[in-house]
Amino acid sequence: MHTPTHLIHAFCAIFLAALCSTASAQCTPQWTSDGGLPGVNGAVTCSTVWDHGGAPLLVVGGTNIKVAGQSLVQNVAAFDGSTWQPLGMNAPPVVAMTTYAGELIACHYGTGVLRAWNGQSWHALADDSMHGTIAALTVYHGELIVGGQSLNLPGSSVHRLARWNGSTWRDLGALPYGGNSPQGVFAMTVYNDELIIAGRFNQLDSIAASNIARWDGTEWRPLGGGLQSLSSGDTAVSCLAVSGDELIVGGTFSSAGGVAGTSRIARWNGSSWLPFGAPLLGGTPRSITVHNGQVFVGGDSGSISRWTGSAWLNSGGPMTLLGSTAPTVRTLSDYQGTLFAGGDFEASATNPVPHIARWDGASWLPVGSGWCSNTDTLTVYQGEAIVSGCLARADGPPIRIAAWNGSTWRSLDGPEPLTLWSAVVYHSELIGSGFIAPGGPFQLWRWTGSTWQPLSTPLQTINALAVYQDQIVAAGAFQSRPGGPYDNIARWDGSSWQPLGVGVNGSPYGIFSMAVHNGELYVGGSFGSAGGNTSAVCIARWDGSTWHPVGANASGWVTALGTFNGDLVASGITPPDGSGVTVGRWDGTSWHALGASPTSTSGIWSLVEFQGQLFCSGNFTLNGVANTTVARYGGSTWSALSINPSGLPDASPSAYSMLPFNDELIVSGRFTTVQGQVSANVAHWRCLCYANCDHSTAPPILSANDFQCFLNSFARGDPYANCDASTTPPILTAGDFQCFLNQFAAGCP
Repeated sequence: MHTPTHLIHAFCAIFLAALCSTASAQCTPQWTSDGGLPGVNGAVTCSTVWDHGGAPLLVVGGTNIKVAGQSLVQNVAAFDGSTWQPLGMNAPPVVAMTTYAGELIACHYGTGVLRAWNGQSWHALADDSMHGTIAALTVYHGELIVGGQSLNLPGSSVHRLARWNGSTWRDLGALPYGGNSPQGVFAMTVYNDELIIAGRFNQLDSIAASNIARWDGTEWRPLGGGLQSLSSGDTAVSCLAVSGDELIVGGTFSSAGGVAGTSRIARWNGSSWLPFGAPLLGGTPRSITVHNGQVFVGGDSGSISRWTGSAWLNSGGPMTLLGSTAPTVRTLSDYQGTLFAGGDFEASATNPVPHIARWDGASWLPVGSGWCSNTDTLTVYQGEAIVSGCLARADGPPIRIAAWNGSTWRSLDGPEPLTLWSAVVYHSELIGSGFIAPGGPFQLWRWTGSTWQPLSTPLQTINALAVYQDQIVAAGAFQSRPGGPYDNIARWDGSSWQPLGVGVNGSPYGIFSMAVHNGELYVGGSFGSAGGNTSAVCIARWDGSTWHPVGANASGWVTALGTFNGDLVASGITPPDGSGVTVGRWDGTSWHALGASPTSTSGIWSLVEFQGQLFCSGNFTLNGVANTTVARYGGSTWSALSINPSGLPDASPSAYSMLPFNDELIVSGRFTTVQGQVSANVAHWRCLCYANCDHSTAPPILSANDFQCFLNSFARGDPYANCDASTTPPILTAGDFQCFLNQFAAGCP
């Protein structure tokens, strides 16, 4: 971003005056961002490269994209090679894009109208006079070509093909209705100066054409024997590309021209159909492109394959999608010599890549840096906050275990890709519980200062760790390990796991949380008894030798335990009087409500006391507002803190864990924004002095360095520079300079 010189001169003059008159001030805690996403937050349905007269941009579209990198966007986002930017904040959900007459053309999902972006704003193409179920866009001989299943042209019947010359819509051949469904045009390209259309049809302008045809500007003709459909309900052809002097076709077809070995993918050399010579790997093709002379195919099951000239190779995949068995690679684009893949996926074989990834020739890498979802804060160790999850880096492998010193993250990873779910400090050492292979057994690990060493024999699933009576206690969901049944809780004596009585009988979830309070160990979870005591339901206490109930017949999923004002607090408590307390306080005799607390059957995952207040996090309802993720209780009432859901397309937002660290509360989980700013999956609640841009800690806190820091942030378009929190473009203006000066003059507390 160019910073106007007159703004800098004015800023300098006022700044010098402010520098001489800084004062101390009080500050109100607020959310601060930990950075953006290493990608976008919603599935990518289409992409294209748009040369708008300046540097070309990679543009991606989808039906529910609201965050790209560090930017808030609306369905369409542009990448310039280093940063993301919105193309307006009113872009429609899109399913197809191309460029025409210097503008970006996008098809509105649902209504099927076309929108054009001229570099400043979106506008209708021909006043929405043409609309319908559009699947493909391209340009041929100076006209915009539109294909789909049903196109409504002005003053004419429904069509499947149309062309726009800049002022008038015309039809481009008739594809008859009837027959097997769905019928229509689903892919288009230009090959040998002819327009190629493909999809599912058997006739075009009275000419027999099996699912693919070509237009030379005058008439339609088939491509040999065409493509034979695999079944009556598929789309036959879903993607096309040109490689040298050959046309590449991908889809669900069983063969091309009846040629053996041409199922799902085939080549047309201008006169005949040819096989690739080896079966295609992965699922149904959804996208094809050519990069560095090689054909790449993306498709269902997250597959990405490339043709070496003699064989198909799996290229760094398959992509995976959390909680789904159906990841899809929907689009492939070559941008400035780099191959980008977009679709509905979250990770490659080696990196978190939320919905978009770039190929470096050996693996798929994230587009930017940032925390991926499902991140957990763990503990404080040697003056640093320890967080486990996945911190993606554009220039290196992801960090799975990280330490935060108040301003920067550093890696605590060893050579193995260890994932920790919980950690404690024991005898001045950092001990964590976790696993190497996803789905593999848990065990204790010890940090040596340079690597992680296994400390214990494995258990099945460890949800929580605690230190009690100078031993490490592990709790979770595990039973019948060698040496005896531990029943979801065990203590490590330095050489082996030992039971705590007969433990608790919960299955399959067991124990979620633990807390040491007044010299006793409390556990919460989903269980029907502890130590054989059927009155100890979902919460119990261990006095060192015996299990006891905590309140008579209290029931509910107790997912979090903590302390507040010297009392034990728990989530999910339902006392026998039926009062329905979700967050309750235990006074040693009975449970009491903490005001009109958040309500959730199992969605409060953390309870933490911080600066005299009780904080809870998860996904719950507060004061009738669902999808609340963080709330605080000051002694009389609860209030929500604004972590925003931002329309996550695949799951409800959630804040899984919180960790008090120095003068801040670190919150982690699955979310994308805080208080209107992007903060992907990790955020900080702190009394931040805004004017301390360089985060210095040594006096003087405010200096000329902060002035330079703010100028740099403004110049690169950093969200931090939006001091006045404006939301109307242009976001960064002279008002932000004045706002910063006011903050600087007010000083830091």
